[in-house]
Amino acid sequence: MAAAMTRGHRRIALLDNTTNASYVFAKMLRRRGYDADFIQQPNLPFNQQPVWEDADLARPVADVYDRTPRDAYWRALEKEVGWHKPEWVRRPGVSVRAVCVGIRLPAALARVMPLGVMPFGLPVIVPEVPIIAAASEYDVLVALGPSAGSAYLAGPPYGVITMGWDVFTLPFMTTSRNPVQRARGFLQRAALKRSLAILGMPSMDLGFLRALDLADHLRPFPVPVDVESYDAIEPGSRAEVFGADVAARMEGRIVYFCPSRVSFAEKGQDLLLRAFAQVRARGVPAFLLLLGWGHEAAVASSLISELGLSDDVCLLPTVYSKRRLIRALRLADVAMVQFILGGYGMLAREALACGVPVVSSYDPAQPQPHPADDPAPILSASTVDAIRDRMLALTDAGARRRAAAQGREWAMRNHVEAPLAQLDRLLSEAG
Repeated sequence: MAAAMTRGHRRIALLDNTTNASYVFAKMLRRRGYDADFIQQPNLPFNQQPVWEDADLARPVADVYDRTPRDAYWRALEKEVGWHKPEWVRRPGVSVRAVCVGIRLPAALARVMPLGVMPFGLPVIVPEVPIIAAASEYDVLVALGPSAGSAYLAGPPYGVITMGWDVFTLPFMTTSRNPVQRARGFLQRAALKRSLAILGMPSMDLGFLRALDLADHLRPFPVPVDVESYDAIEPGSRAEVFGADVAARMEGRIVYFCPSRVSFAEKGQDLLLRAFAQVRARGVPAFLLLLGWGHEAAVASSLISELGLSDDVCLLPTVYSKRRLIRALRLADVAMVQFILGGYGMLAREALACGVPVVSSYDPAQPQPHPADDPAPILSASTVDAIRDRMLALTDAGARRRAAAQGREWAMRNHVEAPLAQLDRLLSEAG
């Protein structure tokens, strides 16, 4: 990235923080000499809090998942664990500049939506005015998809990184019965259209962008993974991470870990549990860890009992911070990620970066954000039989080592070097 550092000095701001992606990307960019800041919105959920990325934490599900704590909770937690906000993380509040920026925003809304809808856009943008005002100070913006509208209203040139519903749903709300949702839809369409580029996953995004006549904006973009930071995390012992009782239950067994929230429809843990029951029926000494949170966690608990797996499966009772999750992945033998989608997501990338074999639904024949001739070293499975067979194949320690060896190198190539190259291109086009 030396070439990027020799060009004229430009300030970059990253907006929105779904799964802490902007905070992580800003860290990576700053290590390589970019002048990049992250502008943080108020009252974000747990997995969008920078402290959740850096600290080694586990918190009760009721504290951070069943509800969304306000900023006071997170500031107290930061103080409790001794985490200090980096100077490049900005938390803007109301200011004279924000008021001046806010005054001109209704006219900007009127340019992208029917006048009858425009007043309903105000509830969307008013809470974002301090963010928009702060973003207007930069030379280039990189916005995660839900904040594309803020980047559009701020003024500087920008690119958009897609995160899912910002492409699948939000721009199609222009026909919603809810006028506020309609306003959001019009603003999102305008923001996507004016962006320098839409950086996303073709297997997920291309069809929706075609429907918006924006397919030419799409560039394959592998979401950055902070491989270098993960390398520095020592896993410690299973007793430290999972507790002494759970560690004792794992002893002498192959440990499979599903790090996804529990959702049968979106992640397929029901398929995994049925496959695991067949693995255990063959006498394989195996243990399965599942997260104990998600909207179908109670249903998963019932299925575990129904399948007679209560001694062989643990539903982890707390929500893990990223650092704790990385330790947990490194202490498992195999990561079982999801079995529904054809593309891979953040958890698969992180497991690969940690050198853990990954079993997940993955179709390299679909358009993916990586080059077609460099598929992810993911062991694909999306049926009970296929999941079972992958699990059985990975009972061999040599097979696990071979599967794991490719992961970090592939992640470095596709989720560090490639996204930084795309940012380089975006900066060139921003002028």
